[in-house]
Amino acid sequence: MRHSTGTSGTTRGSTTLRWTTFMALILFPLAACDDDSPTTPPDGEQGTMEAVVQDDGGAQSPAQAWATEGSGEVSGQFEGQARVEVMVDGAWQQVSGLADMNAEAELQGGASTMGTATVEARTYDRVRVVVSNANADVDAGSEIGIGPIETSISLTIAGGGDAVIEYNQPVTVQADANTRLVLHLNSQAWLTEDALEAGAVTSAAFESAATVVVQ
Repeated sequence: MRHSTGTSGTTRGSTTLRWTTFMALILFPLAACDDDSPTTPPDGEQGTMEAVVQDDGGAQSPAQAWATEGSGEVSGQFEGQARVEVMVDGAWQQVSGLADMNAEAELQGGASTMGTATVEARTYDRVRVVVSNANADVDAGSEIGIGPIETSISLTIAGGGDAVIEYNQPVTVQADANTRLVLHLNSQAWLTEDALEAGAVTSAAFESAATVVVQ
């Protein structure tokens, strides 16, 4: 009887072991699929992030079109500093390699690359471009408002402080691929007679007009 009891115990133990192994084989692929989510690439993968500033007099909202009605050809130069920040787990982080960049573009017709950096390939919650120490030098003869201006003028942007232009959707950087962030100045919306009279463009006017487009 003792011998029979031992054999039964061994049989039950072997059955339990086989069942545990069987369940592990089923669950392991499921766990692996969860870890390999497309929005969370494996550690170590990298892509590039490129920052561009552009002022091409592109599409305007109805409000911007009304504000700039009557404006004609404008020439001059936008100059300032810019940095790119990304949100990770609810906190903003500055992108190394995309800080203290020169942001320069001809008004209503120019574009330039501010910088390129290697970053972790992943999905970032949000992205923003922070512009500072900026000004717009408008050439004499530029048509703003009722007619061309007689002398050149330099307009301070946001009082020389920070102006924040945010892209408020997730941005995915794919491994071995380039993600392009284009800061559209849309100067046609903030180059107004009021700005010329004040010699400045308010932070609110600049931030409401400029946009960041992800390509």
